[in-house]
Amino acid sequence: MSAKTLKPFQELAIESGMNLFTHAKTLLDSAPNDPTSRAHAINHNGYLLIEAPTGAGKTLMAGHLVERFSHVEDVVWFWFAPFKGVVGQTVGFLREEFHGLRLRELQEDRAVAGSRRGDVFVTTWQTVATRVKDRRNVRKDGELNPSIDELVAGLRRLGLRIGVVVDEAHHGFHGDTQAAKFFREVLRPEYTVLITATPDDADIREFEAAMGIAELHRNRVSRRDAVEAGLIKAGVKCAAYFVEPDKKALVDLEGTALRDAVSAHRKLKKSLADLGVSLTPLLMIQVDSKDDEPDTRTESSVKRMKERLAKMGFTEEQVAVHTAKEPDSGLLALANDERREVLIFKMAVALGFDAPRAFTLVSMRASRDADFGVQLVGRILRVHRRLQGRAQAGTLPEPLRYGYVFLADAETQTGLDLAGQRINQIQTEYAKVSPTTVVVRVGAQPPMVQVTEAGGQMGLFQTATPAAEGAGATPSGLGGTSVPAEPIPGSTEFDFGSFFGG
Repeated sequence: MSAKTLKPFQELAIESGMNLFTHAKTLLDSAPNDPTSRAHAINHNGYLLIEAPTGAGKTLMAGHLVERFSHVEDVVWFWFAPFKGVVGQTVGFLREEFHGLRLRELQEDRAVAGSRRGDVFVTTWQTVATRVKDRRNVRKDGELNPSIDELVAGLRRLGLRIGVVVDEAHHGFHGDTQAAKFFREVLRPEYTVLITATPDDADIREFEAAMGIAELHRNRVSRRDAVEAGLIKAGVKCAAYFVEPDKKALVDLEGTALRDAVSAHRKLKKSLADLGVSLTPLLMIQVDSKDDEPDTRTESSVKRMKERLAKMGFTEEQVAVHTAKEPDSGLLALANDERREVLIFKMAVALGFDAPRAFTLVSMRASRDADFGVQLVGRILRVHRRLQGRAQAGTLPEPLRYGYVFLADAETQTGLDLAGQRINQIQTEYAKVSPTTVVVRVGAQPPMVQVTEAGGQMGLFQTATPAAEGAGATPSGLGGTSVPAEPIPGSTEFDFGSFFGG
């Protein structure tokens, strides 16, 4: 029995997929030895795209579809995770939730004998898709295991059909890539489930053409469904920091963004305590690599951030780091390790890392890719299970209904801007709960909330209350010199309403 109770929209999506694949099975069974009939059955009924926002339960829906369909069809599945780092997370989730599936290790167990319906191999395209067959061990015969090419052929000789699940299908699985060639020439699956939160129509059309797909069926989950079910937050509020180009050297944008993010984090922590919920929120900090020293493997940006956090009152135990040079072997456990309040990362954590207790993200790194932007924001959209009941009932305090992003240098974050535009195009409901408001900070003046006009214009010089001392910048037009201010301990009295607007 699954540990997770399905939401109505999830059940409907699974039933829809079952109906599609059951019909495909009926067609395949009716003319099993006719290549033309097989092609028609697969190309019209064998492809399903599950399109849903991050946190809506895409993996859960796909897993139920795979498990249920394996009860009525002799099918072995190959489940492709987007990156090696999330294979273990996927295997753990499938093993915990779906006891009707048998998880097998592709590297060690490629025996054809004993294979049965409901077997699932979780792997990545990087493991199997290569131009040279013997460069990766799964593409060559071993003493005990055949190659994956022979494994697939052997499964078919046993009368087993092939199913494929592609998680985050927009990553490297389109056009004429090695992954697409392996899919088309070796796997040749009867049943394919594509999962994505950020579908690109151009890539989808290219994939349909390359695979000869006559009809790609879609199960779309609206953002509104997921929000109303209490699975994802109502939206994301973003603070962007701007400064005149000739004054950038005088302003500590990173320190200001960090200070505000820590203030928000601590206010959220206090709100949870006031609510009586025993949950420590997670603050995620994305640093850049501009001051790193590759020759000595020194990550100056990480070191500098840890020093700043220490000055703000965080202990060493409360701060975790996960980068390519400094990986955290317990990264997956971090999602539930509430001794950790802060996670410093660069790139990898933004893709496939699930931490439902994450509310706040501060980014110091350039992000110009829309797909990456959607993934990055997706890390803070999930609602923790301890809050889902209140979220569904609509009784969560307003600050806990949102995720918060602080951009130290908005000019380098076009990827996040494009991500927002893409989400708005896919789900019009997103625009209704996330009005286009920005925080404008001019010199040492306090932040001003403005609504951008249709062309993205805003007024930089509006009347505002003079800032208090220590804002970290010299007011525009005044003489004298200034040095970047050290970040100060964030206050728990952070006012979300005045900072982000209504």
